[in-house]
Amino acid sequence: MTVSSSTTCVLMIGPLQATGGMASVMRLQLRSRLREQFTLVYLDNSKRTSPGRSWWEGLIAQVQIFRELRSLLKAHRPAVVHLHTCSGVTFYRTIFDQWLARRMGSAVVVQIHGGRFENFLREQRGVLGWLVRRALRQADQVLVLSPDWARRIGAFDSNIRLAVVANGVPVTGDEESSAKKPDDDDPFEPPVRLVMVGNLRVSKGVDDLISAIELLPKGWRARLQVRIIGPDPDDRRGELLYRLQQRQLQDTIHLPGLCTSREVAVALQAADIFMLPSHWEALPMAWLEAMAAGLPTIVTRVGAIPEIARDGEEALLVEPKSPEQLASALLRLLENEPLRRSMGRQGQQLVQQHYSQDSVASHLQSIYQGLAAGGAA
Repeated sequence: MTVSSSTTCVLMIGPLQATGGMASVMRLQLRSRLREQFTLVYLDNSKRTSPGRSWWEGLIAQVQIFRELRSLLKAHRPAVVHLHTCSGVTFYRTIFDQWLARRMGSAVVVQIHGGRFENFLREQRGVLGWLVRRALRQADQVLVLSPDWARRIGAFDSNIRLAVVANGVPVTGDEESSAKKPDDDDPFEPPVRLVMVGNLRVSKGVDDLISAIELLPKGWRARLQVRIIGPDPDDRRGELLYRLQQRQLQDTIHLPGLCTSREVAVALQAADIFMLPSHWEALPMAWLEAMAAGLPTIVTRVGAIPEIARDGEEALLVEPKSPEQLASALLRLLENEPLRRSMGRQGQQLVQQHYSQDSVASHLQSIYQGLAAGGAA
């Protein structure tokens, strides 16, 4: 559970072995140059029970995780405890973790993930609402992904100590060597490879993407190879495959399932265009990784995305739940090689300058050092 050795200890807690953005962010932080500055200890609180388990089994698993946290706090006496969290039951568990960490003298950093946290705050009433707001106020630092997120969450309580720390991804640092360079004579040698990285839930916009492909001119549809890479938590794969077969798209759109991070990186490097039509997001790691790979991207105007990318510059932005806009944006990229080239380059520069793993690690380093010097509030 320890990944480095230094003088100041930081205990990081989150779903390390889970799928999704929160786990990806935590893994990258543990592998970052923070290891050189701090003793990083982690507790993986990923789900440990099987589907269909009883509430009693779930409770026992949570008690076990809480005991492991107590043991780590006693053994390492971390100066800072960094809690990765999101809305719902996950945040209620965070309240208990934060209470224990503060009781044992650690400063607490709460990092919020997930595009629906503002809705979660708004929905809390009575005792639960009081507990959630109290936990946010008592955290020594609450990390959010963008200035707009800070304004909106701060509107619930001005006493929350907020800081903006974006997600970051590894970058090559050499945009000329890694950016996509289509051939000037024929920019697309069939097939044209589109990729989406995300689970198969309705909220990820998978159905919208399929509908958008149907709306394309037949000539373009025949040239496309679309891969939707990700897990199937709601058991929708059979339903989606049936739909593809009914619309004669089974040879165009493929659902390879969950892939390793290495396999995703290979898929991004082989792709021509990236799409992520989510109904809600925070700051999607898959999108940042696609831009880092030099891909032109089409994404929805949700979460922190509109604050980061300019429409037509670093990405094409469309409204969520709009297959027509998706199809129009895709056709625009397919027919405009200079736009694809410039967008891939500008998106890559954006990530290299502002959303690299190293820049995020530097920001976290400053926060950790300040809290370690000052102690818990």
